[in-house]
Amino acid sequence: MNQQYTANVVSFTYDLNGVETTEGPFGAGIGPGPLSFESGEGFQRIRAAVGGVLANVDITNIPGAENLRNVQFNVVTTDGAPDDCGSLPDVFNPSPDAPGNDFGEEQEVTGPDGRDYRVTPFEPSFDIDGNFEAPFNIDDVEFDFGGGGSPEGPPEIPSLSAGTPVVGTGDEGQRNVPLPPPGFITVALKVAISGFDLSQTGVVRGSSPNARFYAPQGNADIVVASEDNTISYVRDLVLMSRENLLTAPIDGLRIVAFRVNTVPGVSYTVTPILRMIPIEE
Repeated sequence: MNQQYTANVVSFTYDLNGVETTEGPFGAGIGPGPLSFESGEGFQRIRAAVGGVLANVDITNIPGAENLRNVQFNVVTTDGAPDDCGSLPDVFNPSPDAPGNDFGEEQEVTGPDGRDYRVTPFEPSFDIDGNFEAPFNIDDVEFDFGGGGSPEGPPEIPSLSAGTPVVGTGDEGQRNVPLPPPGFITVALKVAISGFDLSQTGVVRGSSPNARFYAPQGNADIVVASEDNTISYVRDLVLMSRENLLTAPIDGLRIVAFRVNTVPGVSYTVTPILRMIPIEE
């Protein structure tokens, strides 16, 4: 769709340190449809198909701001022509020609052989072992489209926990990751930085609470080891946020050491992320 749109913010309301505040109008962006709407805690925006955001309301980086509400946008076609891109209905309603059927309701279906069959679908579900079940009857004969589970049930998500933090400033050179407890390996490092100057770094709007900076605040290297203790290095991982997650690049590797180098005045805390090693029976 090549139709062009202009969008701007009419007004919006939020609480600033407990005081109701209303702002607008402002902003006017132009871009092609179809448009999309994005929203989250403290922000709403309208985005074009190409070219980015046309109208944006974001209070996430305003100190003391909360409870965004009553957001009003104005969207019009640039040439005044009718909007022919259409829109999604609020509630899906089947066509009168194909209203659908409820689970458990018998319906007549003509097969590829030209014969008519009485088919009754039942609501699909998962059994206690994690098997997918989709039962149905054809001419009162029971069938089940499903399976694929196992007696052990659905796979378990590996257990993760935090290890012993390591604090530093500047560049202390390569440092060993604290030895994890038996049965665990270090699969990631959370690098939290502090002491940065917001007037120098700048914060990308909408990146709250984990502020993302325009200016790098340092870089990091990690040392990984395989099961046979073969050592490899992952270098020059840029620190661009208040909290950064550095992960082993391949499943099965463990992180054994690291080096963090920050800009002057910025300190860091490295927290190992531990994963439980599955016990093979």
